[in-house]
Formats: sequence, C-alpha cells, structure tokens
Amino acid sequence: MKNKTAIIVTALLCLCTVIFATEKVQEPGKNQVLLVGKVSLLKDLDRDFYVQTLGLDPSLRDKNHTYGFLPDPKRDDILTVPIDTVIGDYFFIPVKIPKTGRFPLQGFFVFLFSEGEKRAGIIGKLYLARARCIYLPFGMEVPVSSENRYVYVGSYTYSFAGDNFVVDGIKQKDEFDDAQAILNQKLGKNVQLTRAVLLDPEESQKKTK
Repeated sequence: MKNKTAIIVTALLCLCTVIFATEKVQEPGKNQVLLVGKVSLLKDLDRDFYVQTLGLDPSLRDKNHTYGFLPDPKRDDILTVPIDTVIGDYFFIPVKIPKTGRFPLQGFFVFLFSEGEKRAGIIGKLYLARARCIYLPFGMEVPVSSENRYVYVGSYTYSFAGDNFVVDGIKQKDEFDDAQAILNQKLGKNVQLTRAVLLDPEESQKKTK
C-alpha cells in the first residue's frame, strides 16, 4: 500500500512539473513582436519589514513578487502592466510595433507579494497596488520589426541602496541560449529568437539633430 501511495505521489509530482514547464506563451499577433528577457533582484527583500511597513496582510509574506512593463507606452497606467511573471523568471510579453520601429522600454514595475493575484483584484485595490509597486528604470529603445517576431532584450539584475528602493546598480548578463530554449519549450515549437541591439533615446535624438 505504501509503495502504491509513493507511486501515485511521484506521478502527480511529475504531472505538475510537466504542466508548469509547458505553460503556454502568447504568440505575437499581427503587427506585434514578443519581447523576451529577465529581471532579477540582487538580494531578496526583507519580507517581514516590508509587510509591516506597507501594512499588508501577514499571509502575503511568502508570496513571490511579480513584474512587467507597460505594453503600450502611450497608456501610462501601472494597471495595464502584466502581473503574471515572477521576479527572476523570464518575461514573454507581446507588444505592438510602433511606426518608428523602436519600442520604448522605459522601465519595469515590480508588484510586491503579488504572485497569484488577479488583475481584477489589483484594480479593485488601486491605492494598495501603487503602494506595493517598485519602479526599476531602464530607459532604452528596442528596435522591432515584423521580420523578427521574437526579440531578446537581455537579463538584468538590480541592486538597491537602503530600504527606499533607490537603484544603485544594474548588471547585465547574456542568457540568450537559455531564453531561446525556454521560449521553444513554452511555444511547443522551434522559433528564431533575435538579440536586440538596444538604443539610447538621447543618443538617437542627438544624431537626428
């Protein structure tokens, strides 16, 4: 009986692993590209401190933080930010190709202790959502076109000075091969991921003057 129970538990664990590993990614639609990348924090936040400081329910303490960016830069509203990517995991976010051919990736929004929350729940708690949000500046433009539908923007690790989320360092790491493999796995087919050559908006403006 014990052996049968062990087999059943093992089978369930394997099934769960397969389910999570093959979680689907949304394909880019017409006039869209899929931006792929990763954002991590150098050190985990002091969970007890921030739960108490922000006046959050203690039951949220062990929830992961999620993050994303504005998929439509014209809508400057954090409630449009996808909140289904855990910090430290790859994001796969479709964006519309601007007429300029450059998508402005201004920064990332991190929602503290928010894993598993629904967008409706976040919208219903607007003030709480803003209080639990950290902004990580990026300020680069991503060249995009219909020729390259899957674009890797890089992997970045942010560090803070003090407890007020003042960014004091950003380290970039090339994890292209890993991102390519995971993208193929999630899509269930092989596609061509392309490295983005990021552009500094200020430098671009100087060249056009």
